[in-house]
Amino acid sequence: MHLDYEKILTAFLSLQSTRDISIAHGLDCEDVKLILTESLSEDIYRKTYRRVGAKKIALKLTNPSYHENYSVKMKNSVRSALKEKMKSVSFRSAWLNKAKKGSMKGNIALKTYLDNEENLAIWKKRCSRAGTKTRDLKLGIFDPSLKKDRQLWSIKGLKKTGRKVKGPKDELMYNYLEKRVATILFSHGIKYQYEKLIKKEGINPFFSVDFFLKNHNIIIEVTYWDKIEEKAKKLNGKFLLLSTIYPNAKIFVVTKRSLRDSYKRLLPDNTFVLTPNELIAGIHLYGDSGVTNSK
Repeated sequence: MHLDYEKILTAFLSLQSTRDISIAHGLDCEDVKLILTESLSEDIYRKTYRRVGAKKIALKLTNPSYHENYSVKMKNSVRSALKEKMKSVSFRSAWLNKAKKGSMKGNIALKTYLDNEENLAIWKKRCSRAGTKTRDLKLGIFDPSLKKDRQLWSIKGLKKTGRKVKGPKDELMYNYLEKRVATILFSHGIKYQYEKLIKKEGINPFFSVDFFLKNHNIIIEVTYWDKIEEKAKKLNGKFLLLSTIYPNAKIFVVTKRSLRDSYKRLLPDNTFVLTPNELIAGIHLYGDSGVTNSK
């Protein structure tokens, strides 16, 4: 039987499988592989063989059922292999270092891209369009069946780690200024609720305030963030929301003396910006006449 070796090689390099080639030429698969390995270098044969395999998988993945099963199988395989490799201290260290560098590189690239006003406008438009579509289709976090989960996520987020400073009642706080405020309130017998959760409408159904003085009808936010305009913008949005939930409450912002005047300039006139040393006088002067509580 005459064999057209050139056609066999051309078919293989055109990404036909050895099975299809064997059928077309009336040969066993092993005979086809022998012809290919003897005619091609090992490097070219292996690369082409992998490409043929990838082509076959890509074709199978057009079947939704196969695609789903394949995804689950690959996901489990990768997770299992990675879990096993992570047992090695050197591999884990190298992996985390690589991931950190990759994240930093990605952040820098994104920041550079968004520094361009035209790119920023396109980015915002795409995000808005995608978010609107997700909301309209009730997908992802907008899925009504996930409402209870979203509430749990919101609460967990508000109770996230990062509190390392212990307050006067052994509660963990975020920074020294919060601890100082808590200590002042505690030492003057003023009862407070730290990180009070407040329910609201929307996707994230909870937010929190730093201190809530129920008997004095006062809400206290504590900040020493020196990116004042950025922080003030966040606080203004928060205070607008609070005004609808607690319309009669007095809102205090406690900050460092060096930042007080700047925050006063950027926050609403009905917000009282104080230093820690001015806090007790402010409570007696502006707060409701609550009865002093025991510690």
